[in-house]
Amino acid sequence: MGGFDTTPRGAGAFGWVDPAYTGDGEYDTYVTRFRAESSSMEKIEAPKMWEMQALTLCGYRDIWFSGRPYGPDLDNVIVNYYRGKWFYYPDPTPYGMDYLHLFSHANGWGFDDNRIYRFGGQSWNLWLELSAFQGIKPCAFKSQTNVWAIGSYADKSRTGNVVLHYDGAAWVEAFAPGENKYVYDVSMYNNANGWAVGAEKVGSQYYGRMWQCLNGAWLERVCPVEEPVGGVEVVSKTEAWALNSGKILHYLTDSNLTPASLGRIKTLFAEGRGSDSNAPAAHACRVPHAPPPAAIPRTEGNADVDSNEQPADAAD
Repeated sequence: MGGFDTTPRGAGAFGWVDPAYTGDGEYDTYVTRFRAESSSMEKIEAPKMWEMQALTLCGYRDIWFSGRPYGPDLDNVIVNYYRGKWFYYPDPTPYGMDYLHLFSHANGWGFDDNRIYRFGGQSWNLWLELSAFQGIKPCAFKSQTNVWAIGSYADKSRTGNVVLHYDGAAWVEAFAPGENKYVYDVSMYNNANGWAVGAEKVGSQYYGRMWQCLNGAWLERVCPVEEPVGGVEVVSKTEAWALNSGKILHYLTDSNLTPASLGRIKTLFAEGRGSDSNAPAAHACRVPHAPPPAAIPRTEGNADVDSNEQPADAAD
């Protein structure tokens, strides 16, 4: 792994490009970062990797990814680009880190199946293993004591999967949609309001399903598309966006709705012919747009990029 600094260090990036074959038996690797205020793209050469896996950022000059470099043993590593230099750390996982997240420059989280790892500035170490679950996918890092994820049951006799929540003390099962129902993504505005999307297996087919957490209660909503819904992003209590293959879904409703009138999920855009005719009959009053979340004070860990943290629960 020559060509970059391997010395361990103490206490607006955007995307990566898959390694491109150079014809000499190796692959070139680089990340591309984008700075919105200048509309500029910058390609940064990275250590040559056999493959790249999880990617995350802690600032415009602080980029992290995991993968396998070239070398005699091909051990997995976690690579960090920090202020113009490359650093790497041994990856403690058996097959490579699946997901990474950095709250600050020396406060990282990693996920591999049902194992969770932490980084404190010097090394990545196993923190916790959730033996009752497998295939854990983190979805929302609200704070160090407020993390949301999805996972499947380790017990093979149980179908479907579950929404998990870490409250700073323990991981708990926050929501289980039921047998043969699978959550693919979850996004929370606060601990009592958010959305989960996914699918239900009926026979051999999978159909789109959506669930709303409204004031702490999880409710299944009518999904306006038949296909599974793969992603969701919550803007506020009253607005959320979701997507499936070729369709963008939008939920927008008045903040004063009673629980009996939940608003409407609408097909906003479809590559082909689409309709929202299956949406709930009780339509909500429309507003021009939802107010943006309150600004989050910048810290050293996010000084180079705008934070995507949502307001704390007490701010609602």
